[in-house]
Amino acid sequence: MKYSNCRMVFARKLEEGQLVYIQGKTGIKTRDTHAELEHLEVGQYLIYVSIDWNENTPKKDRFFSISSYGEEGVEFSIDP
Repeated sequence: MKYSNCRMVFARKLEEGQLVYIQGKTGIKTRDTHAELEHLEVGQYLIYVSIDWNENTPKKDRFFSISSYGEEGVEFSIDP
């Protein structure tokens, strides 16, 4: 099976509305793309995800999920 390319960009959102770049990660045709972010300060962070869907992947199968593993809970939301 061929997987689609995935890019992720992580940024911290400052009170003034500015963004500070944290890290970028690219997964090239692998099933999972991982990023380790250690010792982050308390605050709001944004994850931008871009997927170049494989043209052979049917639209009904084009989905992805984001999860977090760590000692503290993380609340995900959509930032329009």
